[in-house]
Amino acid sequence: MGKLTARPATPDGGQLLEAIFEAAKDFQRREAARPIIVALTVGGEEHSTLPARHVLDTLRQSGAALHVMIVSGGALRSTVTPTRPSALLEENLNLSEVLGDGPRQSGGTHTEIVATTGVAGGLQQLADALTHQYRVDYAIPDGAKPSSRLSVSVKRKEVTLRAPTAIPDR
Repeated sequence: MGKLTARPATPDGGQLLEAIFEAAKDFQRREAARPIIVALTVGGEEHSTLPARHVLDTLRQSGAALHVMIVSGGALRSTVTPTRPSALLEENLNLSEVLGDGPRQSGGTHTEIVATTGVAGGLQQLADALTHQYRVDYAIPDGAKPSSRLSVSVKRKEVTLRAPTAIPDR
């Protein structure tokens, strides 16, 4: 693991969308060999104006796999009264889209943990899975029409395949 960072604390719990977006941009800029983003959240409200599509596109371009761990069982994060209720709805829809679609589109995982006591075990399982992965490189055959979609499958029952659903432009 090259770098482990926590997002800074803010009165409303921070902006998870911005953290994912900035990490993906940083990975893209550095051309990281095996970029992984782990988002651990305890629920609550998100106060971000960043559109989900923008975050997901940047995540795809970076080639990073997004692994989301959600601790369910009530919002543990503090909340702030929104200035416009419609803004809060849009902000939380953006967060739900990124946390829901991001792992699937990037080849990551989405895990729900029932209690905070399960966080260490969940993180250990993720670490074990990441350390036992193989990287598969591929090339488009000469004369084949390039596509932004990717479809990969395996026949062995004991093998789990995680792959992005779209190819980065890099």
